[in-house]
Amino acid sequence: MVETSLRRICGRVSPDRRAVVIVAMLVLFAALNLWITARAIWSIGRENAPPQQIEIPLKESNEQQLLNPNNYDNTNIEQDQGER
Repeated sequence: MVETSLRRICGRVSPDRRAVVIVAMLVLFAALNLWITARAIWSIGRENAPPQQIEIPLKESNEQQLLNPNNYDNTNIEQDQGER
C-alpha cells in the first residue's frame, strides 16, 4: 500500500527533479549525521563530570611545614622573634 503510493508519487516527478530531490535529501541527512556526531563527541563526559572547584589552603599544618622546611612563613618568624 505505501509502496504503491510512493511509486505513484515518484512516477509523476520528472527524472531531473527526482535527482535534485535525492541529492537534497543526501545533503540534508549527511549534515544531520555530522551535527549529531560532533555534538556527541563534544559533550562526552560533560554531563557526568562534577563542577571543578579550586581548593586554596589557608594555612599549612605543622606536618606540612616539617616536610618542607624551606617554606618560610612570616608567622613563624614573628613568633621566634617574640620569644627571644
